[in-house]
Amino acid sequence: MAATIRLTQVEAVPLAVVRSRTRPSDLSTVVPHACGVVWDFIREQGLKGGRHVALYLNDAIDLEVGVELALPFHEADVVRSQTPAGTVVAAVHYAPTMASVAHTPPSVPGPTHAVIV
Repeated sequence: MAATIRLTQVEAVPLAVVRSRTRPSDLSTVVPHACGVVWDFIREQGLKGGRHVALYLNDAIDLEVGVELALPFHEADVVRSQTPAGTVVAAVHYAPTMASVAHTPPSVPGPTHAVIV
């Protein structure tokens, strides 16, 4: 089945984040820890956050991790940021079965990636 590709314009989404730089091998601990820091901060402020967000800003893995939060807050270790606005591409590809992609190494782009590029 062919992939469905859609281009959409999106607005920036305000965030509450912590910033850090990390190594790829540390992402599995750094991202959950940063989410915990942000959620603790939001609860202390009595605010209600939205979805979790992790922004990878460059190849050095400068990272912003946090949650969607449109309300004003007093910055500390947690600061304001936003997602980039602009054109995004969304792709949906239905494979015949999950078995057809189950043994593909993560470094090998899949069929939907090929359609987008």
